[in-house]
Amino acid sequence: MILLKNDIFVLPTSNEDKYIIYSPLRGISFWANKKAAAIVQNYIEKGIEIPTEHTTLHKYIEDMKVMSVKEPTRKTAKKTTNDAVFVLSQKCNLACSYCYALSTRSQNTLCKEKIKTVVDFVLSNPSDGKKSFSFIGGGEPTVDWDLFVWAIEYIKSKSQNQKLSLGITTNATLLDEKRVLWLKDKDIGVGISFDILPEIQNKQRPFPDKSKNSFDVVDKNIRLLIENERTKRIRSTITSDSVTLMPKMVQFVIDNYPQIKKLHFEPVTDPREDLKDYYGKFVEYFFPARNIGAANGVNVYNSMTNCANRVQTRFCAGEFCVTPRGEIVTCHRVSSDDDENFKNFCYGEIGDTIEINDNAAEYVDSVADAKMPRCKSCFAKWHCAGMCTNTRLLLSDEQLVLACDFTKTMIIKTLEEKLNKPS
Repeated sequence: MILLKNDIFVLPTSNEDKYIIYSPLRGISFWANKKAAAIVQNYIEKGIEIPTEHTTLHKYIEDMKVMSVKEPTRKTAKKTTNDAVFVLSQKCNLACSYCYALSTRSQNTLCKEKIKTVVDFVLSNPSDGKKSFSFIGGGEPTVDWDLFVWAIEYIKSKSQNQKLSLGITTNATLLDEKRVLWLKDKDIGVGISFDILPEIQNKQRPFPDKSKNSFDVVDKNIRLLIENERTKRIRSTITSDSVTLMPKMVQFVIDNYPQIKKLHFEPVTDPREDLKDYYGKFVEYFFPARNIGAANGVNVYNSMTNCANRVQTRFCAGEFCVTPRGEIVTCHRVSSDDDENFKNFCYGEIGDTIEINDNAAEYVDSVADAKMPRCKSCFAKWHCAGMCTNTRLLLSDEQLVLACDFTKTMIIKTLEEKLNKPS
């Protein structure tokens, strides 16, 4: 059992006279003034027990000592799965300014035989629960619309009344009424990659020939999807151009797409950014945006606010993701063997059967499990759990320090939100 003094932290907040006492594995947090925070810090550093005259603080700490603790189970790449993620190809019809796949994009397309092998494998898994199949980019999945349709039809034909969850993440530029009605008929959930404000969408997610504005096309198709109850979620990549506009983005969605109830505002991973300035602005503008959303029934979130609500041994459990060439990787963002970090994510391939390379799987796990020295004494080690593997590999040591501090601030602000909610 992990002793409380190894699972309790004194966290500073935006108010210099207010602290949070936090035990991640016990899921307990409470406010403390400067004096109480110093007493708890003495307990952590020197083992000095809480004096009984501090009645409330003493009771809290004593109660926490006897609480049961359950550490999260370590995840591994080699696993029986109910879920599969397909990157059909890396082809795309947009020229996004922040595209992570641009420099490594190939023209390969996943073949039907390999799709069959994966579908049969997942559907043959005897475990209970829904079988999930999602289609996502390394490009834009609807570029290969006929193959996507074929894959869905094959899944449906082989499911034998098993419960299915079918989804696609799309830039929504290649949809039309006929396709949206087909998505509705097949009960496919749609997530939309969209930067919301016309001036940002058109600047950051243009068509290569700039013959038309991508905002106009996506706006029309979002309305079609909403009309047919196909989407409730938009994902926006927040860059230095949009970071101060997050509150405006939320209000735009509330005013124009009131049926959208989930907004994923993910910080861009771009080593070219002035990260110190960018991260500061992200914290400054994200939480007001989140408050606007909350007041209107819209959940505004990102990977950091999500990880603040769970404990884990690594940032991401990893995916069973099939690349266009038929390799198996733990992250759809690294789906090309031209990517310099590909070997850190690839652990198998699709042949006539699912072929897992045990040595590669162990190596991939070791990379995903790796922690930075600063993680050892960090309160966030059970939440961000060493940070997104891809981000950790892309950023320099100096940038990683900034990313760590940013992540900790985001998690502390999320804890503040919880403590400020009326009980």
